[in-house]
Amino acid sequence: MNKITIIIVAMFLMQLAPLQAAPWDAYTSYDGYYEQQAPGKLLKQGLDKVITFLGDGGYRNPQQLERFVEQEIAGYFDFTYMTQWVLGPRLRQMSSKQKDKATRMLRGMLLNAMVRKLADYQHVRLMYLRPRGNPASGQVQLSIRSFPLQGYPTQLDFLLYRGQQGWRVFDVSANGQSAVLHFRNVLAHKGDFNF
Repeated sequence: MNKITIIIVAMFLMQLAPLQAAPWDAYTSYDGYYEQQAPGKLLKQGLDKVITFLGDGGYRNPQQLERFVEQEIAGYFDFTYMTQWVLGPRLRQMSSKQKDKATRMLRGMLLNAMVRKLADYQHVRLMYLRPRGNPASGQVQLSIRSFPLQGYPTQLDFLLYRGQQGWRVFDVSANGQSAVLHFRNVLAHKGDFNF
C-alpha cells in the first residue's frame, strides 16, 4: 500500500464515524471550535456529509460513491493551490496547459484514492483536536484523531488556507505523512511528466 493510499485511508476513516469524544481523559475535545469558527465549520460540514452518506450505506454502490466524492467532497479542496505546493519551482517552467494537466492529474489521483478507501467503510470514533494557527492569518491546521474499533488511533491534520473562494484544504497528513510531500516525491522519482 503506497503512502498516498494510507493517507487517504486514514483521512476518510476519520470522516466515517459518529462525532463522539474519545473515552480517555488525556485528550480534550474541541468540538465547540469546529462548530463556531469559519475553517472549523467547513471541515465539520464536510465530515458530517461523509458520515451521513456512509451511514446510509452509500459506500456500497461504486457509481454513487464516485458521484458523491466528485459532487460533495472535491469542493473542499483547492487542487490548483495543492499542485503549486507539489510542483514548487518547477511550476515556473510550465505552460498554462501543462499546469492544468498537472492539476487534473493530482485531482484524479487524490479523488480516486478517496473513492477506493471509502468503499472499505469501517466504523470509527472521532475526536476533534486543538486547532493550530490563527484564522486571521489566513492559514490554519485542523486535526482529528480517529479511534477505530480495533487497532491504533490515527491522527489526521488538515491544512487550510483562506483564498478568494473562502477556506479550502490544500494538504492532509496522516500520522505525519503529508499528501503534498508524497506527490512531490512521486514527481521527483519519476522525473519529468509529459504534462
